[in-house]
Amino acid sequence: MKRFDIVVRLEDGSREIAGVLAMGDPAPNGHYRAEFRYDGSWLKSKRRFALNPESLSLSSGTFSGYNLNPPLSVFNDALPDRWGRALLLHGLPLSQRADSLLLSLRARNGLGSIEFIEQGVPPPALVDQASSLALATLLDAAEKFEAGLPVDDFHLRRLLAAGTTAGGARPKVTVSDEAGDWIAKFPSKILDGRFDITGLEKAVMDCARAAGMPVPDTRIVHVGTKKLILIRRFDVTREGGRHHMISLSTLCRERLDYTVSGYDDLADAVRKHSANPSEDLAGLFKHAVFNGLAGNTDDHLKNFAMLHDTGGYRLSPAYDLLPDVNMNQEHVLFFGQQRFIESRITVIDMARRWGITDPVRILEDVLAGLSRFDEFARLAGVPEVNVAEIEKDLDRRARRVADRKSHDRSLKDPSDSPAK
Repeated sequence: MKRFDIVVRLEDGSREIAGVLAMGDPAPNGHYRAEFRYDGSWLKSKRRFALNPESLSLSSGTFSGYNLNPPLSVFNDALPDRWGRALLLHGLPLSQRADSLLLSLRARNGLGSIEFIEQGVPPPALVDQASSLALATLLDAAEKFEAGLPVDDFHLRRLLAAGTTAGGARPKVTVSDEAGDWIAKFPSKILDGRFDITGLEKAVMDCARAAGMPVPDTRIVHVGTKKLILIRRFDVTREGGRHHMISLSTLCRERLDYTVSGYDDLADAVRKHSANPSEDLAGLFKHAVFNGLAGNTDDHLKNFAMLHDTGGYRLSPAYDLLPDVNMNQEHVLFFGQQRFIESRITVIDMARRWGITDPVRILEDVLAGLSRFDEFARLAGVPEVNVAEIEKDLDRRARRVADRKSHDRSLKDPSDSPAK
């Protein structure tokens, strides 16, 4: 059995032990027992908070489960996804590829506030952020690693230190410069295909900002002939501390089956846990409408999060926004009963269920932001053929919610519902 001190790096940069996570040895089928208990000093701390307000309430009891499933899934949030996992487990036999090993290797170098310090093992050094000046070296190492080519030990260590902190399948690293801390997303020979994913992400993020959505700063960086996008980390505070992050996957008590959930589930979680539910529900509503009209069909629950600060939990800025480059048409999450926004009625019904009082303005804000896609895509250097193809999809989605006076009357007064 392995035990980890769960250390929380607070907003001011100080650290406190929040509790202990114990993980048993995996059975041949990969299942293992796990449990978590808050530390007494954390329960008495003036800065204490529940690491998972859904299922790890502040109490002296023991929370038990299998693997890092509920009620322990906030720790699963800390595990890297495909790219970081491949880096951490590189060269290890299957018998050693346990979650506990991933947490040991991740240690202090992840996103969010939680650090995993294995008991009985010398604590690992806190790895300094790679400088953005090292992007060329990191990009070269990442391309070789992704292609299955040899990477020398020195460059593999640098890539491990910078590239195991963030989830997702795309090669990425965390870097810093005089302007702050960033996640650098690299182009991928395996994933990108015929689209300029880097440029499209930049363009869609700019559309979201133009629509009035909170999104992190982004910028395009050229390394030789390659184009990268840098996305400012919103878990890092000005004091060098961290905001605790928790995914909506965890708050909705989901594990892997994202397909059974809808935006209504996210709204329920935000309503229950937000320190300002009316403001965050309006923000989530705009995010949902934007995803539907931008064609961001990879809208699974781990692409939404809440951040903790001194006031409590709040909805995070929007991230991982892309148009429908795979022409999926249907979204991962349901909009009511459908996996896409069929018409304005879809928006009307969501507004009524969520108690949103100004959906017309929100819808028009989103449409106005997306109307600038051509402008932002060209500024991001997206090839004309990509711009034309995505614009066709955006136009098709916009036509579904075209202005209809009778619909607008209902939209302006969501309380005028037969159910009331």
